[in-house]
Amino acid sequence: MTSLLSYNTVEGIRVRTGFRTNLKFSKQWRFSGYAAYGITDEKFKYRGEVEYFFDKNPFRRLSVSYTDNVFMPGFALKNIPQDHYIFSFGPPNTNMFYEKKFNVTYQHEWFNGLMNTFSTDIRELRANRFNTMEHVVTGEVEDVLIDNSFTIGTRFSINERFLQGEYMRKPIKTTAPVFTLNYTFSSKALGSDYTYNRFNFKMEKRFMPGIFGFTDIELEFDKVFGKVAYPLLAIHKGNGTITYDKSVYNMMRFMEFASDQSVGLFLEHHFNGLLFSFIPGLNRTKIRTVVTGRVLMGEVSELNRNDSDPELIQNPEQALEALDNGAYYEAGIGVENIVNIFRVDLIQRFSYLDSPTQKPKSLMGVDGLGLFISFKLKF
Repeated sequence: MTSLLSYNTVEGIRVRTGFRTNLKFSKQWRFSGYAAYGITDEKFKYRGEVEYFFDKNPFRRLSVSYTDNVFMPGFALKNIPQDHYIFSFGPPNTNMFYEKKFNVTYQHEWFNGLMNTFSTDIRELRANRFNTMEHVVTGEVEDVLIDNSFTIGTRFSINERFLQGEYMRKPIKTTAPVFTLNYTFSSKALGSDYTYNRFNFKMEKRFMPGIFGFTDIELEFDKVFGKVAYPLLAIHKGNGTITYDKSVYNMMRFMEFASDQSVGLFLEHHFNGLLFSFIPGLNRTKIRTVVTGRVLMGEVSELNRNDSDPELIQNPEQALEALDNGAYYEAGIGVENIVNIFRVDLIQRFSYLDSPTQKPKSLMGVDGLGLFISFKLKF
């Protein structure tokens, strides 16, 4: 329902309908899909997926899908789809592509805590009417960018616990670290326009310092080897909404920064009831304090910023700045468990406040300050 009717700059008003089979249809097969139409760009979009579950525990799943839709590089919000109605009220965003993608993915859990994912993508990206893919030297406009790739992922966690559903599973956060490594290979031999190798490594860890609450830390490394067009760089995870997301840089705009090598640190500390428990009246509300911090360092190598290389594509206007002036960092304080559901965060961005590409959010006349809200049931 959240994607039934929405608006964005490229499509204008977008209407969408979809379906997904349930357990009454089959416990092993699941079919899903949607169809959408943009009033302004007058284009139909659609997606269809077939999933087969060989086993639920250990988890072994095969999926085949085809997508013809708009695509925003770097979009990584976990609980909000790209066409959620909340984006209808955000700032204009012309930095999208039309994407056609055929995907085959197989997930194989070897034992509790160790899973491999094997994925193949055959896809093409086409520019929209706002940002043509123009070569930096010749000015020639590229009609389509082809990116065929193979990805192998490994996820490892010691003694992992999870909630198991019929189709999905959700890990339960413990103090055991979680390691994820993804390797992607694309080559002109596979029909792609560029040859590159990409590595992404992530480590997640929870610390429990007794009565002081708990701290979640996430460390992420990204590296792209090879010369690529800007949509294939590591485009850092921004947030163009008022909804807080712990896995992105909330005060960063979509497609604001990109790198071909980077390291990011995410930190979130929950005091539980430590602070408010000493304040009469508030100690009965069970509201809790949380502090957050994020740091990102990265760079674009000369190979991918060479203005005299005819194979590279010009960055779109008002987008994709390199982190040439040091680290990006933001920090915030929040209150969670408001009536057991709501969380409110006040986050300040401390760097790149004079960004030439996109002006940062502001609140009450303070540049780089933003208010975010999220929902999570707690007791």
